[in-house]
Amino acid sequence: MKPNRPYREDPEATRLLRVLRGCGDAFVSTSDLVRVLKRPRRSVEKGLRRLRSLGCVLEEQASAGHRLLEVPDALRSEFVFSSGPEEPWGHPFHAYDSVTSTNDLCHALARNGAPEGAVVVAENQRKGRGRLGRSWASPKGKMLCFSLLLRPQLPPRRMSLLTLASAVAVAEALEEGRANPGIKWPNDVELDGRKVCGILTEGQADPDRLHYAVVGVGINLNVEPKDFPPELREKAISLREHLGRPVSRAAFFLTLLRRFREAYGLLAAGKGERLLKEWRLRSTVLGRQVRIRQGDRTLFGQALDVDAQGALLVRTDWGFTEAVTAGDVENLRLVDPASRRHRPVSATRGRL
Repeated sequence: MKPNRPYREDPEATRLLRVLRGCGDAFVSTSDLVRVLKRPRRSVEKGLRRLRSLGCVLEEQASAGHRLLEVPDALRSEFVFSSGPEEPWGHPFHAYDSVTSTNDLCHALARNGAPEGAVVVAENQRKGRGRLGRSWASPKGKMLCFSLLLRPQLPPRRMSLLTLASAVAVAEALEEGRANPGIKWPNDVELDGRKVCGILTEGQADPDRLHYAVVGVGINLNVEPKDFPPELREKAISLREHLGRPVSRAAFFLTLLRRFREAYGLLAAGKGERLLKEWRLRSTVLGRQVRIRQGDRTLFGQALDVDAQGALLVRTDWGFTEAVTAGDVENLRLVDPASRRHRPVSATRGRL
């Protein structure tokens, strides 16, 4: 099934909505809108009608002008980019109602020459996926599911750093919303010890060159406990549940795009160690006893650090240190010694 067409951005509507949002609860006259936007009156009136057609609720008084009462909780570019004064990334912005996978569409854009910073976002993914081919459920209208195209000057062996940078960006955006997140290696962000975000980084590379990378992110923003499958209700959480109130997905998205640009900028500027410092500060793994599943093998030990490539350094029960680049951290507690395996597990090298 072919994806439905993306929404077409209306830049004039974005500018108008940003001005109205900046006025808060105050009315603003059409004449003032004409002056601020430097657009003809007819164009401004057309923009007001356009906002209403998009679902915005406007109050109009003949003597006072217009006042914005409500903006839909949707992920159209007009709503995202009017949430703040800046547009850090996200152009071109491809917003869909429903797609199979935002990562798949972002790969197609990359192959067709789309620029760095291009975004694909959807209200619903029918075949969203996580690491290791797992499916990713996305209740419509309650999550933030998107993919971001990057064209980093990084060797393929350092591609894992993009996942760590993405996790830092997500954590910082959550912190701006007064949450207290932790990062679980390699690709999860947690609240209260439960998963709020998953990250999937994919790319196209030669042995010595990374052509592009696609970072797919799924965040539980306004998901309610009843929306999760029964088997996930003790493992997953949403920002809404953590804060006790709903959040604006569009405003959060704009904040996150800014944080993405900042974290990625550290890598681009050769400041990877500074980025890793931010990751370490939020890690829920380092210093803990861990069990890591690697296919049909299981590794037990203490998580010590992450190296310059983003690999997890684990001091195994046999006394040597492994650099682990792939695997699932199944739990973060001391494991019954009797259940441990007694033969060394060789280091695994690969891409997340």
